Amino acid sequence: MQNYKLENLCDVKSSKRIYVSDYVEDGVPFFRGKEITELSANLKLSEQLFISYERYNEIKEKFGAPVKDDILLTAVGTIGNSYMVEKEPLYFKDGNLIWFTNYKTDIVLPEYLYIVFNSSWFKKTLIQKGQIGSVQNALTIEKVKRIEIPIPSLEAQKDVIKNVNLLNRKIKLNIELIDNLNEYTELIFHKWFVDFNFPDKDGKPYKDNSGEMSKNSGKLVPVNWKPTTIGVITINYDNKRIPLSDSVRTKRRGIYPYYGATQIMDYIDDYIFNGVYCLIAEDGSVIDENNRPIMQLAWGKFWVNNHAHVLQGKGNISTEYIYLSLKRTNILGAVTGAIQKKINQQNLNRLPAILPSNEIMVHFNQIVQPLFKKIMELTDENSLLKEIRNLLVKKFI
Repeated sequence: MQNYKLENLCDVKSSKRIYVSDYVEDGVPFFRGKEITELSANLKLSEQLFISYERYNEIKEKFGAPVKDDILLTAVGTIGNSYMVEKEPLYFKDGNLIWFTNYKTDIVLPEYLYIVFNSSWFKKTLIQKGQIGSVQNALTIEKVKRIEIPIPSLEAQKDVIKNVNLLNRKIKLNIELIDNLNEYTELIFHKWFVDFNFPDKDGKPYKDNSGEMSKNSGKLVPVNWKPTTIGVITINYDNKRIPLSDSVRTKRRGIYPYYGATQIMDYIDDYIFNGVYCLIAEDGSVIDENNRPIMQLAWGKFWVNNHAHVLQGKGNISTEYIYLSLKRTNILGAVTGAIQKKINQQNLNRLPAILPSNEIMVHFNQIVQPLFKKIMELTDENSLLKEIRNLLVKKFI
């Protein structure tokens, strides 16, 4: 085992400047930090950008371009997410990403370096030794070059790669199943509560088979249904939230997730909530590009800071129903603040919703809640697999 600076293992560099005016409708895929973050999490790209083949070939001929097995690392904002290039051609945004290429393969295998980059140890090291900026996190190439990586023998690297790849395949399969289940729950929700084609008493689509509709508060809905608001059909637990500073959390490391506005920020030694809850970002990143809320479905035992609203369904209205309803709700009118965007509790409570009949709600819960239970089980399994993966890598770093 020997320590090597990254600059002695591969070339560490960035790209040439690409301007918005260089974007085209189709051509060579162009990645920013956002796309690399999504790819690193095995997510579908929410947006795909392209540059022309002519511009790409011009840059490649003069300066080179990423090839298969090169690594791109996010360097601004959310730092430390990495993606190993699977196919060419592609290009990327300067400043946002750091490019690792031309490996010294007599010392390190690209797959092993990628595994190290995805370890919790490396991400902590990036923050400690590679980061600058107090307002916005950023990595500099010069600092990253000097980070030392423990490198075992090539045989040991191959063994780690083999075992980690087995875990990664299982993780990826679980993610695909989770995506399919999520799509199916959204499809059911849309069919039942948007198209109003829930099963009638004969098991046939209600509206398509002339199910009786009535006007309620100016909206045409099935008989015994009524338009309502989120505040009427939920219980809000914002008063139970407790923020903890970084220094406090450092002294209270544990097994329970500590949620912020958009993600799990830490793990601590205690919990506030126990069950299934819908978390809606309250400030900061509160709305996506489709004007939908930034949300998380949280379950088990966990803690929440004061940057996410905490909701559960009221009575027989399930939290899963609330989650699916809000997931498709346009919240643009509920967002305040020009610089720091915010959704206050009052505006959240006013968001529109549909209150179905008790019979339909019970039927919906019987179908959808087992699907969400499976999503939770697969997500928890992936967390365990990732922990096992980290332990494998920890033996060498």
